[in-house]
Amino acid sequence: MIAKKRSALVNVHQQMREKRINKKYQVAVNGLWTDKQKIVDLELLKTTAADGQRMVRVLKDNYKNVLSKDSRSVFFLKKIFGKYSLLDVKLITGRTHQIRVHLAHLGFPVIGDQKYGDFVLNKLLQKKGLKRMFLHAYEYRFIHPGTQEEIVFKAPLPEELKNFIFINEK
Repeated sequence: MIAKKRSALVNVHQQMREKRINKKYQVAVNGLWTDKQKIVDLELLKTTAADGQRMVRVLKDNYKNVLSKDSRSVFFLKKIFGKYSLLDVKLITGRTHQIRVHLAHLGFPVIGDQKYGDFVLNKLLQKKGLKRMFLHAYEYRFIHPGTQEEIVFKAPLPEELKNFIFINEK
């Protein structure tokens, strides 16, 4: 999204700070998710590995650290297919890698996630044609800075991800 005027950019940034922008995602995870709805609240901390790679980790026992940030996601079970689960995700906060870290922490790594996922499974799925992470932003809602009307952007699931579901439903 691009703002043509500085005043519009400032307004959208204010909506972000006030958590008035709603983003929804679809994600497929390895494993059979059982909860129809699950709220996940965790403290996340950005770290840097020895090789310089940036990572995010969950603080143990939801311990609060000066540098950590609260994170909250709501997961909704959409469908089980094969040994995988398709979830809708609503972000309450928008932290770096939040969805991926929450799910990996719960034992349901995002399919195709090269940073927090199941690396052996990812290699196998790459050989079978899944060349990307199964994480898709499908809805974005905000208030237009000028007209004050609600704007909704929607993006259908890409064909590659639809095909992955179809193949694994059998």
